[in-house]
This record gives sequence, structure tokens and C-alpha cells, in this order.
Amino acid sequence: MTNTKWLRRALLGGVAMTVMAASAQADEISDLKAQLEALQSRVSTMEAAPAPMLPEGATFITMRRGVSEDVNANLTNKEFKYDTSRGLTFSVAPTADLPVPETTVAITGWARTITTVSGDRGIDGNGDPANNGGGLNPANIFEGTGSSVNINATGQFRITANTETAIGAIGTVLEFRASNNGGALSARHMYGTWQMTPDWQLLIGNSTYIGALALPGVATVETEGPAGPTASRAPQIRLTYNGGPLRFQVGIQDPTDPTGNDTADYPNFAMNARYTMAGGHAVEVAATVADYTNTLRKSLGYAVGGGVRINLGDIAEFNAGAMFGRGEVLRFLASENIGQGVGGSAAVYNTNNRANKAWGFNAGLSFDVSETTTLNAAFGYVDDLEKSRAVAGGTDKVMSVQANLMWQPVSQMRMGWGVKWAREKLNNGAVSKDIQGAFGAWFSF
Repeated sequence: MTNTKWLRRALLGGVAMTVMAASAQADEISDLKAQLEALQSRVSTMEAAPAPMLPEGATFITMRRGVSEDVNANLTNKEFKYDTSRGLTFSVAPTADLPVPETTVAITGWARTITTVSGDRGIDGNGDPANNGGGLNPANIFEGTGSSVNINATGQFRITANTETAIGAIGTVLEFRASNNGGALSARHMYGTWQMTPDWQLLIGNSTYIGALALPGVATVETEGPAGPTASRAPQIRLTYNGGPLRFQVGIQDPTDPTGNDTADYPNFAMNARYTMAGGHAVEVAATVADYTNTLRKSLGYAVGGGVRINLGDIAEFNAGAMFGRGEVLRFLASENIGQGVGGSAAVYNTNNRANKAWGFNAGLSFDVSETTTLNAAFGYVDDLEKSRAVAGGTDKVMSVQANLMWQPVSQMRMGWGVKWAREKLNNGAVSKDIQGAFGAWFSF
């Protein structure tokens, strides 16, 4: 009997505890439900609130450090490249709802100072008559103005803009340079682009010659580089195909000849094709046809060339290029006074009143000594192929050899030490040769 009473009391106690626990749990669930309803009410209130009123035309702008790889578009191998980790990129979107910015604007640049020390720079010690004592400068071989010591400062910046539109990306590039030697601020690149498809682009404006070789060349302390193939800029209309390993360019270009004359009846027609292979190797070919008609006779100008880049185990790179042609080829040779007379007179035409024929070659080797140091060497040669018809006193042959050491411990600064030897022979037999040492410092922002 006693056991039966004890069992009944235990059962009644268990039921009471269960009822009390269930009641407490129900209260907690009710509280949690009330909190969720309150939170949902606040979210609904925020969603229903009107958006902040912005002035008409207002945009959302973000800024980040660094620029895209496109900042170095249309620069040749020997030109100083912009560091993509430097500079500033502004992204502009008209509303906060866009998944990506509609427009990006990037700005980057550098300041450079080069100090050069040269020898007597004369023909048999008497100065180069083609530059009134200025040595090899008319051949665009040495940095400086003709004196033995020069300290030249240069600043350059580039602005790139890109906007995504319904017909493809529309871009604009503006690049300017100022120098204590070159006077006021001058424009180098000024062009717009339309990315019609992922592989096809239209460029209109002032940019690197279409028919120039981009592969030859190494980094140099002084800006002139070796004799042989080089490149500058001209107004043009260019169509580019860039799909996979093949890049092909074709277009028309302003016909002003290398001496500044503009007597052509039609624009220059030019092309460039490059094929990049596995391992970083590449080959390219280029050609330009131009009208070199003068007041005495019609003359066809042209330039054809080829270049190669060979990657040597990712620690060194070899490149080389050659250009041959008549008249127009002088635009692409660093020694463009081939055929010029005493005093540097313009003479792309020989004594037979035809555009002068010439060829040039250069080769370079870059070796990575360490992650911050690079050793570079280059050789260049240019030859006038019509010495018998050239204007008396004009340049016959130019040859140069140079080497330098580049040190870049951080992305904001690079320094270089180099030496260069060059020899110029005129078609009257006179010879000029000189050696130049150089120190350069670059600071990027």
C-alpha cells in the first residue's frame, strides 16, 4: 500500500514539472516571435523610406591605388613603362544599383632626371659639321645638347578613361611630357578607341607608328637607345585584331615625311602583325608604303621590317629587329639624318631626286640579376645604301654599343647607370666617335 502511494505521488510530480517546463518554453517562443515581428517591422519601415535626394547628375565615385595593364598600350619595348601598382583609378557610376562602374579614369606618371658625361664628340677632334660641333646628336644617338656634361629633367603623365556602352567600350588616352630641354608641355599620345567586339578595336588619333617594330629594344638609362629600328608617333586611323596569340594592325597614317615635308597625294598605308608563342617568345613583321613625290619627280617610299623576342629561361630575354626601305624607312631608324648634308639640312631625297634607301638593325639582351636588378646590353647599326648618290657630307653609317645596370628596390623608384659608345661616318669620309656615361633616376606616382 505504501509503495502504491509513493508511485502515485511520483507520477503526479512528474506531470506537474512537465506542464511547468512546457509553459516556460511556450513563453520563450512567444518572446522570440515578438522580437522577430518587431525586427521585420523595422526592415519594412526602412525599405519604405524614400531614398536620399541627390542633385541631378550626381554620381557615386570610388578610388583605388593602381591602374590596369592597358595603361602601357601602344608603347614600344624600349620605352619606360608605367608601373601598374602606382597611379590612381577612379570608378564612376551614375547610380548605386549598377553591378560594376560604368566609367573608369586612371592617372599615372613619372619624373626622370638623367645626368650624362661625354667625351670630345668631334670628327678628328674638330666637332661634327652636321651639328656645328654637337657631335653625334643629329644622328639621335646621344642624350644631351652637345656639351660634355648634361643634366636633363623630364616629367610625363598619362590619363586613360574607359566607358562601357551599349556598343562596346569607348576609351580615351592622353599622354603629356615636359622637359627642361624641350620647353613647354607637349602631347605624345592623344587618341580614342572603340572596342567593337572582344577581338576588334578601332583607334583614331595620335599614337605610335602602325608600321613600327615594338619587340626590339631594351631599357636604357639615356632615352635615345641604340642605332637602328625605333619608333615615334603620328596621327592615324587604325584597326586592330587581337585574338589569342595573334595581333594584327592595319590603317592609314599622316603622310608628313621624316623631314617635315607634306607633299604626298595620299596617306601612308601601314600594317603590323605579331604572333606570341608559348614561353613568351614572339615574332612580328611590319610594313609601310608612302608617297614621296616631290617637285621634280614621283617617288615611292616604303619600309619593311621584322622583329623577334626570345625568352631565355625566364631569367633573360633576347630581342632583335631590322628595317629596310626607301625614304619612309628613315622614319623608323634612330639615325634619321642618313643622307643629310652639312649643317643637318633635310635630305631624304638623294642627288637623283629619289627617296634615299637605307637599312638598320639592332639587338638587345636583358638579364635579371636579382628581383630588383637588371643588366641590359644593346648593339645598333644603320647604313645608307646610296652613298654614291647621297648629299655631300651626309651620314653614311652609324654604329652604337651600350650597356647598363637598372636597380628598382621599390615600385616608386628606379635608378640606372650606363655607358654608351657610338661611331658615325659621313659619306665624305669624316668619322666621329664618342663615349658617354649616364646616371638616371625615375620616380613614379
